[in-house]
Amino acid sequence: MSDRIVSADSHVNPPKDLWVRNVPQKFKDRAPRVESTDMGDFWIVDQEISGAIGLDSSAGRKPEEFKPGQMYYSTGARRSENDFAEKVLLAYTLEGDKPVWRYVQTGEGRSSAGVMTTAGGLLFFGDDAQSFEAVDAKTGEALWHFNTGQTISASPMTYAVEGKQYVAIAAGSDVFSFALP
Repeated sequence: MSDRIVSADSHVNPPKDLWVRNVPQKFKDRAPRVESTDMGDFWIVDQEISGAIGLDSSAGRKPEEFKPGQMYYSTGARRSENDFAEKVLLAYTLEGDKPVWRYVQTGEGRSSAGVMTTAGGLLFFGDDAQSFEAVDAKTGEALWHFNTGQTISASPMTYAVEGKQYVAIAAGSDVFSFALP
């Protein structure tokens, strides 16, 4: 048996126009996309720069030289010095072309946690300040937060036990769970 490294975390970088190409025509101007500038590639979400693209890491690969327009693998992520993005939640109606509300998250804009909305109108997410937060899905008003003390990279989830609804999120090596009223 030969020893070899098998990557369990290889990433394929999608084409820069993946979302623009696959959304209905009326939403194309709002679809997330990547734009290249002299300072690098940036995500553009609703006409706002959403931060520099981190470089995917792939186990067992050596860093490669970046070539625009080609698939790219690297080891680790790097950003420009003093490059701090702002992470913002934006809410839209299907009919509108402007955000109904925006919620600027705490931190340096480097988190990767997702969001989850409940049928009761609560929107949960993990922020860069290691907090699990809830906002009103209709207004964006901050309702609650809990500092986990750990980096949050997972998306929230919900479940029910004996008719009681809970929300949970993984942070670091722990899972935090809270009952909804």
